[in-house]
Order: sequence, then C-alpha cells, then structure tokens
Amino acid sequence: MDTLQDKITVRGVEHYYEWIRHPQSGSAKPIMVFIHGWCGSSRYWRSTALALCDRFDCLLYDLRGFGRSRLPQPSSDSSLTLSYELEEYANDLAILLDALGIEKIYLHSHSMGATVGAFFSYFIPRTS
Repeated sequence: MDTLQDKITVRGVEHYYEWIRHPQSGSAKPIMVFIHGWCGSSRYWRSTALALCDRFDCLLYDLRGFGRSRLPQPSSDSSLTLSYELEEYANDLAILLDALGIEKIYLHSHSMGATVGAFFSYFIPRTS
C-alpha cells in the first residue's frame, strides 16, 4: 500500500489531502473521494480507505477549516470572500480535483460531508 500526504492551496486556503492506494500493474483503478462530516477530518475514513484500496485509489481530504486544513485568513484582497455555505465546500472540492487533474470520481461521505457531496454531484456533475 502507498500513502502520500500533502497540502494544496484551494482559493487561497491550504487544504490537507492524502492518497491511500495499493500499487497494481495494468489499468488504472477508479478514484474514491472521501468527505468527512461536521467536526471531523480525513482520519475518520482511513480504515475504510485501507479496506478499499485494492479496488480504488482513495483520496481523503480535510474540508476547509477542519482537521489539518486551514481556516481562511483575513486578507487585504477583498475579491476573495469565502463563506461556510455547503455549496462553497462543493466548489472547493471541484477546484481541488481540477488542481490534481482528476476528472471522474466516486464519492463516499457522511453527515455534513454527504450534503457537500450531494451539492457537488448536482451542481458540478463529474462523478462516475
């Protein structure tokens, strides 16, 4: 099993993400993205991702302001305003996936993350 932990800036805010995958030769595996719930973090999904990494490349990430992701910092750039509306978290996910070059995903989520996933699937349809 391979794991890669990193951070990426999404709309001016540093987001933590982690890949959990089992190396395999041949064709690429589908990508499963895990979205945690309120007051959670990507750590919630680690054991589930470990159980599924033989069939999926698993992408775990911390929503903005949770876990190892940062809160937005006050800035003199007033053009960037981030709210805590769940639709905004869906936009964060779309930008994260674009930055990582990911087009098609499966979603696995719960609690607040399930609502973020529903908004993402409805407003930004790219899931397989």
